[in-house]
Amino acid sequence: MKPSSRLIIVGGGNSMAEGIEKGLWNKLAKEYTFGINSSIFFYEPTIPIFCDWYFYKHNKTELDKYYLVIGKYDVKIGNVEKHECPKGKNLVMLKAHKNYHGANSWEKGFYSTILTGCFSLTIGIALGFKEIYLLGYDFTDIKGKTHFYQKDSLESQEIGKIIDKNGQLRCGVGKDDRGNFRTGCYNKKSAQYFDEYKRALEAVNIYNVSMDSKIEAFPKISYNKFFKILEEEPRVVLQHKARTEIEKLIETFTKPFV
Repeated sequence: MKPSSRLIIVGGGNSMAEGIEKGLWNKLAKEYTFGINSSIFFYEPTIPIFCDWYFYKHNKTELDKYYLVIGKYDVKIGNVEKHECPKGKNLVMLKAHKNYHGANSWEKGFYSTILTGCFSLTIGIALGFKEIYLLGYDFTDIKGKTHFYQKDSLESQEIGKIIDKNGQLRCGVGKDDRGNFRTGCYNKKSAQYFDEYKRALEAVNIYNVSMDSKIEAFPKISYNKFFKILEEEPRVVLQHKARTEIEKLIETFTKPFV
């Protein structure tokens, strides 16, 4: 992986609907990509990334198809007896931290413990990517939807909704009956989570491909501009090689949690 390599991190915000309509998935095939949580059900990223252990447990069959998966370290993963959550051989777990530590993240932990979008971005920076594009980083609803795969009702929602063994709903899609975002962070100011990256912008170019995003920490660009960049500066990333590259880099920087 060259220092000038670019990374595209794919979230789930509804701003992505425009990009999808314009052929987004095909345009990502030869790029380094991180797929956050449920985005893996719509395209095949270079690396899937998650923070919620229950997401891993619920979607392990899908995640086991990948050569490499990165997740937030959690003692529940691998605890088959109590949590019924075996650990796949393709899973690397990295310690998370409440604060951003830049290059020291390998030792101190990766920001953040809450948002997979932050966790993924921190990993991308720590791996050495110098040009990063954020897709679906909205931190709000757009045209009435928080996620591009949101259905009209919670009852019809399949992706992004989990009913645990106790019958409790786990869902970060849309709003609840009181009008609050189910992804609780969205009810707060985005600066609380993303201003941590302002110092990183001195060394890394980070762009938010969402003109209506509530995240103000990064320059915003449209999908038309994003696609123009991809067309004028094409990359040819072989996904199987990219995965082994990233795996070797992780092994070089730190011994993963097991």
